[in-house]
Amino acid sequence: MTKDRFQRVYGTAFPTKDELMGHLERLEEAKKRDHRVLGKRLELFAIDPLVGSGLILWLPKGAMVRDLLEEFVKEELRQRGYLPVHTPNIARVELYEISGHFPYYSDSQFAPIVAGAGRAIPAQADELPTPHHDLQEQAAKLSRLAAAAGRVRHGLSL
Repeated sequence: MTKDRFQRVYGTAFPTKDELMGHLERLEEAKKRDHRVLGKRLELFAIDPLVGSGLILWLPKGAMVRDLLEEFVKEELRQRGYLPVHTPNIARVELYEISGHFPYYSDSQFAPIVAGAGRAIPAQADELPTPHHDLQEQAAKLSRLAAAAGRVRHGLSL
């Protein structure tokens, strides 16, 4: 037999008809809440394949909602004792090779960007750890050590 005769079939089974009906109802409810449909209909954001898969172009209403949510989360984190940090949005591939992260990015949607003689990796893959955070933590430790020695206060050189 050749491979072209095979077809993959997916299925879900339920012990009772009530459970099946409940599943079908949840699927219909989920369609009503599809973020891609809602974002377009409510003019919150747009997605353009020329920009990149999954990269959001925030429209004015969506940007306002995003800003409000970010401010809410920032304030909650501050009240709970967390301090903010920022990392670059892109880094040289060598950083990822040295840290051992590169194999996890090389075949994903966050593949390296090649421009001229340089290669870089976008670091906005929030679900994946990045070496940016490792370097950032090292810098924070040095800053805390310097502050303890009285040479730096609140990250600013005196």
